[in-house]
Amino acid sequence: MTLNEDFDFDRDTPPNVRASFRMPPSPVLLKEGAKLYRFVTMGHNETIAGFWTPDDAYQKLAGWARQLGMPVQHLARSLLAVTIQWNPKMNGLSIVELRCDAYGLLGPAKYQRLEKDNPKVLLIGNVDQVWVPNLSLDLVFQGFRTL
Repeated sequence: MTLNEDFDFDRDTPPNVRASFRMPPSPVLLKEGAKLYRFVTMGHNETIAGFWTPDDAYQKLAGWARQLGMPVQHLARSLLAVTIQWNPKMNGLSIVELRCDAYGLLGPAKYQRLEKDNPKVLLIGNVDQVWVPNLSLDLVFQGFRTL
């Protein structure tokens, strides 16, 4: 089984999802066993569906954060363009491993404001994110880590 093998990404991807990428995203096949990461506010946004950080992008973020001597979530907020409204604390990391192959959309995160009503702080984005529709708990092994 391959998740989303019949999903028409050109026709069925919601406009707000497409708008979350800096440039048009590309369909990508994620293989069984692939790890995906999501920074979360524990008890707030620990969902499975939606946007994830691919393993290679997470490893880059973690490496850059080590080099800069800063917490990875601080760097990730800026480079993944994660707003305060969507993820206020970023004090946890959800890590999933796919139990089957899955198609998703891959591309760089689009810039956006840190806070919806504050034009003074812009999150630059531009690190790869992947959107995996129809992902559910029965299709992943999931773990959490407190940051």
